[in-house]
Amino acid sequence: MRSWIAALCIILILTLVPLTLADIRTVPPGGTVFIGEENLDISGSGVSPGSQLAWWAPGTSLDETPADTITVSSPTSFSALSASFSGREGIWYSLTGKTPVMKIKKPKMRVKITDTTSDFDATGKWLPRGHLASFQIESNLYELRSRGGLTGAPVDIIIISPEKIEYSAVSGPSGSFSLTGIPVSSALFDTGPIWNTGGTEAGTYTIQAKCTANELDSNSADPGTGVSEEVTVLIQDINPLSGSGKQVEIEAGSDQRADTGSDPTGTGEQKVTQTPTGKKAPIQTLASGAPVPVHTSTSTAAASPAGTIPATLPPAPVVVSLQTPSAAESVQPTVNATRTTIPPSPSVTPVPATAAPTPTQASPLPVGVALATLIVVALLHTAGRR
Repeated sequence: MRSWIAALCIILILTLVPLTLADIRTVPPGGTVFIGEENLDISGSGVSPGSQLAWWAPGTSLDETPADTITVSSPTSFSALSASFSGREGIWYSLTGKTPVMKIKKPKMRVKITDTTSDFDATGKWLPRGHLASFQIESNLYELRSRGGLTGAPVDIIIISPEKIEYSAVSGPSGSFSLTGIPVSSALFDTGPIWNTGGTEAGTYTIQAKCTANELDSNSADPGTGVSEEVTVLIQDINPLSGSGKQVEIEAGSDQRADTGSDPTGTGEQKVTQTPTGKKAPIQTLASGAPVPVHTSTSTAAASPAGTIPATLPPAPVVVSLQTPSAAESVQPTVNATRTTIPPSPSVTPVPATAAPTPTQASPLPVGVALATLIVVALLHTAGRR
């Protein structure tokens, strides 16, 4: 009895599989055919072996000569390869009856990954480990659902771990989710939160999507057609941007200069040093209130007439440095050659200052000479009294 039931199940499986394949392969009249599909059945449009199909360029009339024609050898095993249909997208008609047979389209597909825990697009970015993730598939391949009982285009999502291991399924809030044969039923298809990234290996994951219907993935040489371009996502605990800011260091000091971007430490941090600001020279003001700059001069200028501001400032009083000479030397003043200009009152003619000499003090007599002098004076005084 059990063997009979098992045999019946096998028969049912073998019967249902061809029906499913027939749904994927069978193109309804005027239905969409994607470039790269193989082994299609287009006989439902009345195409027979040897029939010719024609394509007219956009903007032209069916009464004109078609831009291209092909001959169908087997309508039940038709292939729409890029060699014949690339650049000729649109409706193809029967040449004789000019009735629509199929609409040729170039497949388009793109995959993204979303952090559903934080609600942001994580494609090419960081996804914190432990967050839930979903996948979005943007594609025009959903039109395959028009072929019989299909609910959508069969698409596989490929996840490659940092250790180059391919995932066949992921686990999420609803349990295990198979990554093969996902029915994409809309232009923007979302799987929902199917992947709990907790416990996954930290690192960069590669993600790609491909449509397996009628060898479409094998015949799509261009990324983004039957096979999407690869995208990546970094899954780890720490935000990689948390320590990426450049350090700006300000160093004080009178002998520092601005660093133009050199990195003597080799740390990759751009170092900015502060250049000290010099003090501005003070501005002198005449009695009239007009500011004039400070000048230094080593020459003597004539005084300006009374009541006028001199065009060239007169020399300042000479700064004299005196040295104390010895008893045998005369006093010789030493004059500093640099003079600081001090503006005079407009009504007074400035007179250069002269150095005041320091008086020379007499050297004291030796003690022996003084005693001898006193003795001589005393003797003379005594002799005079006698």
